[in-house]
Amino acid sequence: LNYRPEFFDYRLALSVTVISLFLHVESGSIKGEAIAQEPSRHEIQAAMIIKFTDFIEWPPESFNEASDYFTIAILGKNEYEGLFEPFKNRKFYGKELKIIYFKDVDKIYTDIENIGKVQILIVSSSEKKRIKPLLSKLSGRPVLTIGDFPGFAENGGIINFFKKANNRIGFEINMESKESSGIKISSHLLRLGKIVHTEESSSDHKRYKIKMDKGSQGIRRVGEEVKGIDEEVKGKEEKL
Repeated sequence: LNYRPEFFDYRLALSVTVISLFLHVESGSIKGEAIAQEPSRHEIQAAMIIKFTDFIEWPPESFNEASDYFTIAILGKNEYEGLFEPFKNRKFYGKELKIIYFKDVDKIYTDIENIGKVQILIVSSSEKKRIKPLLSKLSGRPVLTIGDFPGFAENGGIINFFKKANNRIGFEINMESKESSGIKISSHLLRLGKIVHTEESSSDHKRYKIKMDKGSQGIRRVGEEVKGIDEEVKGKEEKL
């Protein structure tokens, strides 16, 4: 995969990413008076998204042969405006980073075909009411879908950010969606994320578990009956 050994300690890597890539004092991308400010949630998530690319491998069909770009698309309200600019001088799969925006979910399917292949699609919470049909249509495409609102991963999104109890940002990964997309995610990243399943798969898993539980209960009942018979036989033998 595309990960590098020096990034195995993800917490250290994230700290370095946030500090060195977002607080670019030396490059002047952030004014001096802003240095003391805490990075916003979306600044941290943007850094994490960039860092994810070190642990993820896209299949060849994800790229247009003639394209010179690695493309991140943002759908809906642009909560990441300007946050990926510091990474424009970095190469992804030997390609330049390109950021595009989709304001209307209904146009995204035709626009993706017209603009070209998209490697990462960030879905804003402004689109959460229409997330099911969107993710259903994107299912099976080699696109890493990313959200940050409840239900995104369960409805078919591949990675979803959430706030932990300690106020830190965690992420969950939908394994079925990952598999169907053809995208490979390093085991190092999988271990750091919370694994979730689509609602349908979760329901099937629950039904299977209930069925197994009932089966186990039945076996226990049979065992109790056999034990009871055995004890009854022994009692009669003693009397004889």
